[in-house]
Amino acid sequence: WMDKKLKQGINPIKEWKLKNKQRTRLYINRSRETIIGKLKSTLRRRICRVLKSNKHNKNNRTEEILGGSFFEVKLHIEKKFKEGMNWDNHGKWHIDHIIPLISAKSEKEIYNLCRYTNLQPLWAEENHRKHNHILTAPERDKQTETNNEHRTNKAENKKITRI
Repeated sequence: WMDKKLKQGINPIKEWKLKNKQRTRLYINRSRETIIGKLKSTLRRRICRVLKSNKHNKNNRTEEILGGSFFEVKLHIEKKFKEGMNWDNHGKWHIDHIIPLISAKSEKEIYNLCRYTNLQPLWAEENHRKHNHILTAPERDKQTETNNEHRTNKAENKKITRI
């Protein structure tokens, strides 16, 4: 049945999704409610986007590209959490590539930079400042110090306005 449809130039999966948009959307939203589901969605999209922008196809499963299961990726990121980071406030912090994906020159390099060992959690402000740069250890320390001062000042300002 599937082969027959494909020979006719019809993608049955795509056709079903178009006819069942509401069910598809419900499934997607439900899968993103868990930490692992959100992590899967985020990393799959990012990997697909970088490969597509470099005119490559994603030919492997996301876990194969990452070099570990989504559970292992989750644990790796949790080990690198900074004070105040948790999965409930994901959005205030981002999953950052230590060596930016944009620095890859070939498909093989893209795959290597997508490994979970190249991921770290960074506060959103820190990540926006870092942008597409590779930070040296002293730069990371200085940036962390600046962020801690900034958060302390924000907290003090909130206390003052509440009085």
